[in-house]
Amino acid sequence: MPHSSGGGSHGGGSHGGSHGSHGSHGGRSGPRISRTHFAGARRYSYYRHGQQRYFYADQNFKPGFSWGRLLLIFFYLPFFFFGFSMLKPALKVLPKNYDHTIIIKDEANVINDEAALKKELERFRDKTGVTPSVVTVHNETWANYGRLEEYAYDRYLREFDDEMHWLIVYSEPIDPDPKFNNWFWEGMQGNDTDPVITEERADKLTARLHGAIVKGDDVETALKTSFSQFTDNYSRSFNFGELIPALFVLGFVSFHAYFMLGLNELKYRKAVPADGSDIGGRSVYDPTAQFQSYKEYKQSAAYNGAQTQPVTQISPQYTPQSGMDDLFGSGGSSTAETSRNTVCQYCGTTFAAKYKRCPSCNAENPDRLN
Repeated sequence: MPHSSGGGSHGGGSHGGSHGSHGSHGGRSGPRISRTHFAGARRYSYYRHGQQRYFYADQNFKPGFSWGRLLLIFFYLPFFFFGFSMLKPALKVLPKNYDHTIIIKDEANVINDEAALKKELERFRDKTGVTPSVVTVHNETWANYGRLEEYAYDRYLREFDDEMHWLIVYSEPIDPDPKFNNWFWEGMQGNDTDPVITEERADKLTARLHGAIVKGDDVETALKTSFSQFTDNYSRSFNFGELIPALFVLGFVSFHAYFMLGLNELKYRKAVPADGSDIGGRSVYDPTAQFQSYKEYKQSAAYNGAQTQPVTQISPQYTPQSGMDDLFGSGGSSTAETSRNTVCQYCGTTFAAKYKRCPSCNAENPDRLN
């Protein structure tokens, strides 16, 4: 609803407006994906921009994309709405779809050149986006209201059906005393004009307009001068005190939604298990890639052939310590036991079956010899 932007009278001085706030009241779980190998990882391949790329994922990864996750967007919509509602006053965005017609109703017959006044008001409207209007009445017109501010509020509602006008109401007696003209005036602005007609700017126009009438300028001249100075000094600005929190809210919600909705995994939706060597030439053969399960792999010729491959050299750091099992739990295995090999189901490394973990990726060894 409209509110006062300031006003004054010949005998009581000027007063400020009633500006206020009119704004709004009011670790996902999933598969582990990495560019580098990790324990329990399986290698996958996908194409992006025409180039084959690789990544590693744990057993929870399933190629494809669950479009049902996009239903979570309804959870985020209120947060986006809240963020954009904060952004609007910060950017001082004004509505465009309203009646831009300037009205000048000189019911008190105190304006001599309406065309000149309208020209100045049009310049103000074109630069600020707010439509100013002027109504003059006699004191007797609003006597039943008690105060001109109440009459100006009611007059605004009668003249406009939007919140984008700035109405100036001037009043004087039907027969003013030449020695003391008991005039009054009141400004009434729509709520949507607040980004332009801030409290500080409204107070400056109030002081200029009131001062001009007090010193003896006629109301037409006072209005033209006051609006002209406002227009000349006006420049659009941003409220950084509200802009930064709004951007933070939108940024945080967007970042959170990006991962929760799984949008970061869209590029992996056509990924397939991969074997061979990576770009660096490092052997990353995955013998299980062509099988549905590790159990199926163990029953294949590929598994039996892997048992005859040379044992991977184990780093000295894996040497058993006196009185203790070594890091990989080889314990006191016999020479016959150590001659048997196994292949890591995750990274493809061939190593002695006596170890309970792969020396390359630290994955569990299901074929460990007890």
